[in-house]
Amino acid sequence: MACLESNLHIHLSLLQVLKRLEKHREKTHLHHAIDAVVVACTDNGMIHRITNYHRMKESNKYRKAPAFPQPWDNFRDDLFGHINTWPRPEKILQALNSNQPLPHYMMVSRMARHSVTGLAHKETIMMHGGVEENSGRTIGVKRVALQDIKFDKNGDFLMVNKDTDPATYEAIKTRFLQHNGNQKKAFAEPL
Repeated sequence: MACLESNLHIHLSLLQVLKRLEKHREKTHLHHAIDAVVVACTDNGMIHRITNYHRMKESNKYRKAPAFPQPWDNFRDDLFGHINTWPRPEKILQALNSNQPLPHYMMVSRMARHSVTGLAHKETIMMHGGVEENSGRTIGVKRVALQDIKFDKNGDFLMVNKDTDPATYEAIKTRFLQHNGNQKKAFAEPL
């Protein structure tokens, strides 16, 4: 079956387009969609037409090589016309960054290929904390107990909206410093 599928790819001129898609293999997975369509079109009738094609091609009775059978007229154009309407990852990212409505797309998830250590799921909810200016990485923010905050030696710590809520920041810092950096004692009573 794999040989027949590769035969279809070659004769339907899909291989050139697959090579062009290989650059974006990790991003799009369109090569899997093309493979699925080719396999779906490979039924007994198609196998019979391909067998007859090769039989005619190998017999030297014909001056002009016969045309390779296609599942239907304009198959290649229909397939790539449909694939070209699918949004590219760049367009999806652009819509996400500019808070525009997302185009219709299918999310492809991949199995992790590394071992997992620790808890599989944490009971904390992560929020979007913005984007780092230098690296462009998304900043994840989670809510933690006061006892779990990481303070430096001056009592400073990372806090979302520190500029817009300085009273909360100062109250936490003051309580921490009043107890000489002992977080368990400082936050034994609710703040």
